[in-house]
Amino acid sequence: MLCSNSFVCIFLLLVNLVNLFFLFEYELDQKTELVLELDGHVMRCVHDQNGNHVVQKCIKCVPTEKIGFIIFAFRGQVAWLSTHPYGFRVIQSFGALFR
Repeated sequence: MLCSNSFVCIFLLLVNLVNLFFLFEYELDQKTELVLELDGHVMRCVHDQNGNHVVQKCIKCVPTEKIGFIIFAFRGQVAWLSTHPYGFRVIQSFGALFR
C-alpha cells in the first residue's frame, strides 16, 4: 500500500518523470500525460530538494502550451520563489524558454 503514503507517491512520480525524460523514445503525449499528474503538486515539488529538478525538466522538455498549470501555480509568487533556495532554479528554467 505504498500509494496510501503521499510522500511515497510523490517520490515514485518523481522517479518516473526523471526516467521518462531521459528516455527519448517516449511520445510527447505520453510525457504530457505523466506531467499532468503534477497538477496541484507543483509548489510542493518546487520546495523539494529533488522535486525542483523534475519541474525544471518538465519546463525544458514539454511544450509551454502543455504546462500552463505550472505557470499558473507561480502566479503571485515569482518574487518569493526567486529568493528560495530551490525555487530560483525553477524560475531560471522559465527564463531559458524566452531567450
